[in-house]
Amino acid sequence: MKKLSIQTFYLFISLALLTACSKNSTEDVPEPEPPVADTMFNRLITVLNFGEALAEGSQPLDPQLPIYYSLEQNQPAPATYKQTNRWDISFNGTYRSFMGGNNSITGNLGAGGPGKGGILILAKNFEEVTTITADADFRTGSGLIGTDDSGAFGQGLGYYLYDFDGTIKGDGSYNSQHIAWVIQSGRTVVVRTARGNYAKIKMLSIYKDALNPKDWKRDAPHPYFSFQYVLAKAGSKTFDIK
Repeated sequence: MKKLSIQTFYLFISLALLTACSKNSTEDVPEPEPPVADTMFNRLITVLNFGEALAEGSQPLDPQLPIYYSLEQNQPAPATYKQTNRWDISFNGTYRSFMGGNNSITGNLGAGGPGKGGILILAKNFEEVTTITADADFRTGSGLIGTDDSGAFGQGLGYYLYDFDGTIKGDGSYNSQHIAWVIQSGRTVVVRTARGNYAKIKMLSIYKDALNPKDWKRDAPHPYFSFQYVLAKAGSKTFDIK
């Protein structure tokens, strides 16, 4: 009887472990990829406050874990979807403020997945970008578009000016230091999505509920990304709003 009880106990444990493993395996597999609705194309879409507060005690220059957004579905994508084509832009690095596309190459956050995306930035107003850039001009790495050379720690043409000391755009006071001034005019980010469609993006702010630069202060909640974009189908030559 004792032997039977021990066998029963081990059988119960084995079944429990098998059930747990099966459940975890299912949870780790992303849901089937939804199609891109036709209604997503050729219209102006606004995204407000995408992101989350940094961990308590984070310093301005600390790198952060990436976050992901699907332009084609107009929604955030969890990190478990990293090696899928269910996201189109990533934000990582300092303040999570450096943008990249979703590509399968080594060095991209989507490495090993099916993504065929890329990213670039143009020194043009959002409304002026009407022609879709040639595929060869898109960059395929991660964390490529961020600080502009007009501010501190500039890395080429970027979508924001980083005012480290608060003296470039601010008055030098404590609350005007370490501000990311999004360049709302004369900068447009262009993305080839993970599936090969296209988007042009106008970055608006990295501060929560603050689209007006006068509200960009050191103690304002960040980084929460607000932006507008227009999607165009693969094979399109222009960005049109219908």
